[in-house]
Amino acid sequence: MSDNHQVEVLLALFLDDIASARHHEGLRSTVANLTLVVGAAAGAFVGFDAKISMADLPAAALLIIVGVFGAMLSHKHYYLFHFHRERARPLREKLDQLTGLGLTEMKVKSDANTAARYPHMKEISAGFLWTIMPLSVSILGIAIAVAAVCA
Repeated sequence: MSDNHQVEVLLALFLDDIASARHHEGLRSTVANLTLVVGAAAGAFVGFDAKISMADLPAAALLIIVGVFGAMLSHKHYYLFHFHRERARPLREKLDQLTGLGLTEMKVKSDANTAARYPHMKEISAGFLWTIMPLSVSILGIAIAVAAVCA
């Protein structure tokens, strides 16, 4: 197989994995947003009568279920994003090897520049943040359920 044909095949595979990774990032974002919207709507329903009572337990249960489900889906899409990104990595490295463009060197330099500019950001996991955000909806549901039972 000629080098040009290898480059074409590798580039097509690379672009497919990168597109899949972006797709899962978009889905993760949509899941997180929908979880927050449903949580806000259920929270508004609870607050409509300006008191928390046993009648608010169904809304609290909805908040708990939606928050847990949203966190699980968000985490799954975060995993799939990394799955496709990691599949693309050796393809990019092989493309770099075949073309001699210095792609890996450019990436390493860019990554180092970003890490130097934002050193504290490496300590914060985006996956943790994208999982904890929908879980906060569940925590709100638990708080409402406890307040309703204690009222």
